[in-house]
Amino acid sequence: MRKIIKDIDWYKILQIVLICLFVFCISFFLVNQQLLQGHRAHKLLKVFKSSGTLNGTLYGISVVGLAIYVSRGLKWELWLQYGLGYLTYLFVSYFLLVTRNLNNAKFRWEHLGHNDFFQSKTLLTVLGILVLAGVIQFLSDKLRENHKKNQSKHSKLEDSLLSLDKPLKHYKSYQLPVFAFLGMAIVNDHLAIAAMKPSLLSLIKKADLSDYAWAMGASLAICLVLYSALCFVVARGIADAMKKQASISLAVATSFLLAIIFNYIFQATIKADGPILGRYIFPGASVYQILVLALVNVVFYMVVNRYLIATTTLIAVGSLLSVANSIKFSMRNEPVLFSDLSWLKDVGLLLSYVNATAILIAVLAIVALAGLTYFLWKLLSFKDIIHSDWRLRVAVSIPILVLFTTVVTIFGQQENGKIANNIPILSSLNNTENIEWMGQSVVARERSLMFVWTKQLTSSKMERPSGYSKNTIEKLAQEYTQKADVINKGRKGSISDQTVIFVLSESFADPSRLSDVSLNRDPIPYIKSVKKNYTSGLMKADSYGGGTANMEFQSLTGLPMYNLSSSISTLYTEVAPEMKRMPSISDSFESQNKIAIHLGDAYMYSRKSIYRRLGFNEFIAADGGTKKSKHLGTLGVYPSDANTYQTVTDNINPSQNQFFSVITYQNHAPWNYTDKTPYGGSGKGFDPAENSYTNNYAKELKQTDDATKEFLSELSKLDKKVTVVFYGDHLPGFYPDSTFKDKPETQYQTDYFIWSNYPTPKQNHPYINSSDFSAELLLTTSTKVSPYQALLTEVMDNASIDKKHTTKKQKKVAHDLKLIEYDLISGKGYIASNDDFFKVKGEK
Repeated sequence: MRKIIKDIDWYKILQIVLICLFVFCISFFLVNQQLLQGHRAHKLLKVFKSSGTLNGTLYGISVVGLAIYVSRGLKWELWLQYGLGYLTYLFVSYFLLVTRNLNNAKFRWEHLGHNDFFQSKTLLTVLGILVLAGVIQFLSDKLRENHKKNQSKHSKLEDSLLSLDKPLKHYKSYQLPVFAFLGMAIVNDHLAIAAMKPSLLSLIKKADLSDYAWAMGASLAICLVLYSALCFVVARGIADAMKKQASISLAVATSFLLAIIFNYIFQATIKADGPILGRYIFPGASVYQILVLALVNVVFYMVVNRYLIATTTLIAVGSLLSVANSIKFSMRNEPVLFSDLSWLKDVGLLLSYVNATAILIAVLAIVALAGLTYFLWKLLSFKDIIHSDWRLRVAVSIPILVLFTTVVTIFGQQENGKIANNIPILSSLNNTENIEWMGQSVVARERSLMFVWTKQLTSSKMERPSGYSKNTIEKLAQEYTQKADVINKGRKGSISDQTVIFVLSESFADPSRLSDVSLNRDPIPYIKSVKKNYTSGLMKADSYGGGTANMEFQSLTGLPMYNLSSSISTLYTEVAPEMKRMPSISDSFESQNKIAIHLGDAYMYSRKSIYRRLGFNEFIAADGGTKKSKHLGTLGVYPSDANTYQTVTDNINPSQNQFFSVITYQNHAPWNYTDKTPYGGSGKGFDPAENSYTNNYAKELKQTDDATKEFLSELSKLDKKVTVVFYGDHLPGFYPDSTFKDKPETQYQTDYFIWSNYPTPKQNHPYINSSDFSAELLLTTSTKVSPYQALLTEVMDNASIDKKHTTKKQKKVAHDLKLIEYDLISGKGYIASNDDFFKVKGEK
């Protein structure tokens, strides 16, 4: 041990510490000038100005100290390296600035001066240090020369100056200032300042100098070390690449390069002109996404241990994800979510959403990428192995995995959507202004796609409502049992005394409600006449251009999506499998009399297992169902509504009361149906493709209208009671954003009606949620309710999406639903074993 301690070069360590300390003091001085700008920091700024002499002195001493060290290694090769490094930094920083302004239509990338491309905040200081270092070197050389000539005669001043040269005699860390200066430039970058400031804002407002100095100093020190080290690793990686040799440094450098590029591409594929809460992207969002992508890349490199193969794979995966992101956003105004990866189980179905040209281009691009990899490996003799020692690769990976585990733990411990404060980047990114209610596309655009994925992977499905306990749930069961008794006094019979057909009409929404759309004639006159005479109105869709399965789940179960975490994407795959019990309006019917019909793939959204759990005896589909439909003729790309309706009528048993859950397919993208009928339309400001879709969609709606008329006509002839709940699940996804600029609510409004082949009173519910259909069906048919359905009835009347929840009763009813929904989805399942709560009194 003594020998080890004795062998340590303490002079060298002291010199490295002094250099780092000097860089820190200069950065502290420069960064504070930027952090304390603005009216919120005026109190703290006054405190710093009062100690300006001390700050200025430390800055000056540090400049001189660094100049002395730099004077020992003024080699043009090193400072050429700095110049190239600084130029690279400028381009990367500007590229990130362009990325951050993707949603800013007024941003002009070519205006370099206006956008502060040259970032001169630290450059002047560094140039000053270099000039001073040159002067010191010149004087030092003259002094030594003079000392040699006059060894017998020299002044005491000369002796003192020469004595200062001795401690620096063994200084060899010439590269350290180069990378320290680059790290200093990065921490003073306006983007880095923007990322750092939110976590310090509360301390700045408090004007507590001590707390602020410690917090800011700690953040600055960590950033300086990380940025300087990264610059060093990147330089090493470039040097290794020039030697055609893979290495850990090259893997890290490439990881960050790919992360920066795909950070831009991911955000570009979901961009939309205009700010969100006054910002185009949240400070720190880009840093977070780049770090996540880069660190995932590094781990992948360490696992694969083949540089070219890993790079090719990462580029291919990133490119495919970018294309998927673009396609999904154009169709559904929603980014690709982590839960969407479950679609990889059905590649054929996925490819059906992509045109043949795009698939061909993707295949050719992958082949070209593979060819380039082979060329670099074989013809250029590139040494592809990153590092032969697996222990070193594990040592690189473990800290990253620990960091990811820490982040997951932090988000897993959030309360009311908030995580602990004062965690760099994460706290401000997550805790500042809850925008999740605006939807996943807005969150991804403002907080980054990787933040959305993080939330989705770590968030609970539903926040625990206040007062949740076994006793509370038992009291609610008693309360709504009594309310069911009161409601049932004015009602007759059971919903199972007739046949009920739920029809989810794919992408059905009257385009005449959109002010920018012009139709040459009304394509849905019959459905409008039905709406005029029967219970009808508008339904709120939870998403635009997609979300079919979510609408079906809510309409059957009565459990609204608005109570769940916004990170939930697909209820059937993310929520349903873990539910303690899945109540459904179909529960009143015998299993052999429950039939699901969707003329598509039975495995989409795990529908086959969902229907099995709900007790459906038959699932009639095009593929994978318990039974294949005989009517699969298409209109455009998918089976027509007429064929879906025909499949229903074929399976109606006049001697039984049945329940049908029906999903049509006809009006799904890509809306390329054309015929010679005069029905059509166009849109103000629409491009040619959007106008074509609008025109074709109008023709498809006319076919839906005709088929629905024929379907209801057939049902009206049956000598038994039949009720149809018809609703559109969402708008088609081809309308441009400008269509909804004046009336944004119209983007999420579809049509519904409840028709019966016998007289029923028309109810007045002009705007409802899909989860209200069970309650409104029971009200319209004047049939009895279970305690659970009594709760849904109270929600429809007092606490649905058309209510503002201002009265005490409205707030209580909304909270009661949250308690029951939480208990079924994320809670202990106290109510799940209470069969009486979900049954109409007297039913089997």
